Amino acid sequence: MLAGIGTAAFFAPVANVVMGSVRPEESGQASGATNAIREIGGVLGVAVLAAVFANQGDYETPTAFVAGFTPALTIGAITVALGAAAALLIPRKRSATAPLKPAIQPA
Repeated sequence: MLAGIGTAAFFAPVANVVMGSVRPEESGQASGATNAIREIGGVLGVAVLAAVFANQGDYETPTAFVAGFTPALTIGAITVALGAAAALLIPRKRSATAPLKPAIQPA
């Protein structure tokens, strides 16, 4: 449930940022690149965390499972924290024009 909430809270704003940062005629390319990168990231994330788990633990006993799950979860959490920190560095989109001043000043 937490993964679903996190995914929903993350991917909609990311799509907004990507689509807002390209010209309209480039939106198809940007969307395709974003989706491809997301899929590759998911595949690599699962592969790396599964490799860490397999190297450190197994499914034979609860203790062995925790021994593999703990470092995999730690690496996953560190990766998410680094991604969040990187997302905070994304510059905000600035408007192309300054706001217009009213022609008539209120009395």
